[in-house]
Amino acid sequence: MTMHTTKLAERLAALASIDLAKIVRTGEVTARDVAALLPLPPNVVSFAASTRALPTTRGERLNNAKREMPHFYQTIDVALDRLLNFAGALGEHKPSLLDVVVLATARLLRRTPALNAVWQDDGMLLYDRVDIALSQGSGTIMIADADRQGLRGVARSIAAGEEGSGTFAIVDFTATGIREASAIIDPHHAGVIAVGALQERVVSQDGAFVVQSYCRLTLSADHRVIDGAAAAEFLSELKTLLEDPIGLLL
Repeated sequence: MTMHTTKLAERLAALASIDLAKIVRTGEVTARDVAALLPLPPNVVSFAASTRALPTTRGERLNNAKREMPHFYQTIDVALDRLLNFAGALGEHKPSLLDVVVLATARLLRRTPALNAVWQDDGMLLYDRVDIALSQGSGTIMIADADRQGLRGVARSIAAGEEGSGTFAIVDFTATGIREASAIIDPHHAGVIAVGALQERVVSQDGAFVVQSYCRLTLSADHRVIDGAAAAEFLSELKTLLEDPIGLLL
């Protein structure tokens, strides 16, 4: 039987000097299968349940991160008409754009654990849970186990405002009028997504001009953990989830 592997599994195997041919199993080999092998090589530091506690203030951490961490950026536009229509159909339980972005990002991170990680002095650490750190204005809250929640649970978690550093970050610019921004990665994370404000554009569709709603997502990534191809694949899949949000209810 031919063994199938994901791209992220192949990348982690290469980083860890693991021979994929020695993995005996049926079905697809994932990055979690590779990371679970023992003994772990020095450049992969297993799975961890929580983030490190850093002694500096948030401002100092971000200043150091911008100076020392190799950032790169990718931006994608997301068509929102189907999402907005979907949200409106839920009536009084209508989710916000941010609720859907948080849930879609968390679900996707569960499927792509190499992005739900952080670089440490002794290598890459993969988190075994998905906690989204959400920055709005001057404050940051955490949506714990965001991938295991539904839209209502995410909305309640955002409203509750629990503090925490999370395993991946989202910065909300939807209420500011800022269409595009490049956020600085917190040292607890390997990436952060900045969500731009809703905008309308006139586009050509089926031979006619129509007005469509969009938002712009910009991923800032730590190049020590995430390469350009993996980042592009992640953003493309996130775009697909947001443009067809009914899948988030499945």
